[in-house]
Amino acid sequence: MKFGYRERVVLLIASVIIILGVGFFVFIKPKYDQMKDSKKACETAETNWNTKKATFDKIPTMQETIKTRYQKAYDQSLYFTDEMDATELDQFLQEKFMNTEENILYKTKLD
Repeated sequence: MKFGYRERVVLLIASVIIILGVGFFVFIKPKYDQMKDSKKACETAETNWNTKKATFDKIPTMQETIKTRYQKAYDQSLYFTDEMDATELDQFLQEKFMNTEENILYKTKLD
């Protein structure tokens, strides 16, 4: 079968278009999709990084807040009683809250 000049040109153009189309879908499109996925992953990683960095940057402020609250609590704790064992605590409670002579005299005066 012999092709004329016109058929050869049409066949050549069609084969070039087919080769370019196959090359595009085999080589270029997968790399383009991979590049889009990589950009999305990069944006997600940058967002996570910025969030973590913002949290990290707040640490000195949080430390100062913790130190000031600790100091306030320490200052308030100075008004508490000293540490006592069981017998000392029992004596303290008896002196302050149990029926002692002063409390009994006070109650009798009220009656």
